[in-house]
Amino acid sequence: MRLAGVAVAVALLAAAGCGGGDESSGLKGVGWKWSGVRVGEGLTGLIAIRDPDNYLLRLDQDGSFVGRADCKSVAGTYSLSGSKLTLELKPPAKGACGKGSRADQYIALLRRVATYDVYAERALSLGLEDDTASMYFYSRAG
Repeated sequence: MRLAGVAVAVALLAAAGCGGGDESSGLKGVGWKWSGVRVGEGLTGLIAIRDPDNYLLRLDQDGSFVGRADCKSVAGTYSLSGSKLTLELKPPAKGACGKGSRADQYIALLRRVATYDVYAERALSLGLEDDTASMYFYSRAG
């Protein structure tokens, strides 16, 4: 199971940067699942997310977004300008989700999103401020 998650994350990393132009229409209204995060350069800093169904994100046409961070709901507003993306999160509910949860990490990373790229087929990369890391997502079937 872990290998499958790593394979998805590696495929997403390999395809990153292959997009181009204004892809905001492919960004909005899509249910995105968090599949991986890369900190640093190359594959050494790549971490696959074991339970992508627990980490969701959807940017709506009206400038709002909703999502899930394991046992916590996330919501807020966003702004787009070219490939720049800023997320303003409302404070999530306090409390812990349980052992092995990445909820707090996911929320902290979302707060640092600076850019986006919709690439490949149904794949999304969110770059963090100062180009320190990237989050990788794929869309739900539908």
